[in-house]
Amino acid sequence: MYAVARGIIGFGLPFAIVAGSCLIGELGYPKERPILTSLFNACYFLGSIVAAGITFGTSTITTNWGWRIPALLQMAPSLLQVALVMFLPESPRFLVSKDRHEEARAILIKYHAEGDENSAFVAAQFAEIKTAIALEREASKASWLDLVKTAGMRRRLLIGSLLGLMTQLSGNVVLSYFL
Repeated sequence: MYAVARGIIGFGLPFAIVAGSCLIGELGYPKERPILTSLFNACYFLGSIVAAGITFGTSTITTNWGWRIPALLQMAPSLLQVALVMFLPESPRFLVSKDRHEEARAILIKYHAEGDENSAFVAAQFAEIKTAIALEREASKASWLDLVKTAGMRRRLLIGSLLGLMTQLSGNVVLSYFL
């Protein structure tokens, strides 16, 4: 039962980690981005340690509450995030990709120029985002078959796929999942 509950609760975890770190990177002032993203990544592992400690502490409870307590405690931050996510601004890159340029520019002005509408920094960032989106649209016309067309691409696909798997199967991650 614990494994099923953990699976349901943690289903969105990979998406939340990627989306959260990307949004922090986009909204954070460029000088503060390394600090913000480092804190984000460090807090994930702090939470994992706390969760492992709580799970270890409740492992002696013989009733169903032995697995329910850790599951409920791990749900609390997620529920808080779900409740507050609507107050976050949209990603400027997302807005540009949806042709909502003025909204994207307003967010960049608010978070990166302290309200200065004539900021050269915001203009440069906005131009960079528009260029990147245009390049991504051009690249998206490629087929998925391009991943396996040549031996080199198949090798790269295998390495990229195994990299994620081997990262999860190395070091203390296996032990923390077991615990």
